[in-house]
This record gives sequence, structure tokens and C-alpha cells, in this order.
Amino acid sequence: MLIAAIIIILFKQNFNKESKFYKKVPIIPLALSVYFMHNILLSVMSYIMPAFFPITTFFGTVFITLLNLLICFITMKTVATVKPICYLATGIPYKSACESCNWIYTYNKIKVQFSNSSKCDISKKENH
Repeated sequence: MLIAAIIIILFKQNFNKESKFYKKVPIIPLALSVYFMHNILLSVMSYIMPAFFPITTFFGTVFITLLNLLICFITMKTVATVKPICYLATGIPYKSACESCNWIYTYNKIKVQFSNSSKCDISKKENH
């Protein structure tokens, strides 16, 4: 895990060119923190989940994996929204997180898309 963290940090420092893909996929900036968190959460889930859902089957493994990813992503996205702990937990400055991956980014993106769609609806009504 330490080698993976070093490789991710190396790429982040040396090849930190933000692309359109980086802006469109909000999990990319959170990848390192999700990677660290998923191991801890997976060990907790493997202790708790057998009582509720068998993880010995293929579908059990897929379910646990997807649930783990979802919980890690939502947790890190939430932590990236809290200014004092954003950089500490994710390694991303708060301003960058607001532009790429936290809940503020998601809210602003939805707000822009909603306002654009409502403008299209209004212009269609005016044309008819």
C-alpha cells in the first residue's frame, strides 16, 4: 500500500495536468483517499456483513465491492466539503476540491445544468 501511495503521489506531483476528463469524473481527485479508506472499510465490512449477507458467493463479493466503493466515495466527497479537514483527508486543497470533486462542485454542476435546461424550455415555448 505504501508503494501504491508513493506512485500515486509521484504522478500527482509530476503529471498534474488537469484535463476535461479530470473535471468530468469526480472520483479521480479522490482516488488516493478512496484507495486508503477501502482497505479499512473492507475489513470492517467483512466482519459485520456475513451476518446479513453471505460474501462467499460471487454476487456477495460483487455486492460488498460496490457497497464499499459507494461508501468510500460518499465519505470522501463529504470530507472534501469540510474546509478544515479537506486537505488533511484527501490531499486536495479546498479550492481545487470545490472545482472538481466535493458536494459544492456537484451542487453547482446540477444548478448549471438545471438552469440551462430551463432556459431551453423557455426558448422552445417562445418560438412556438
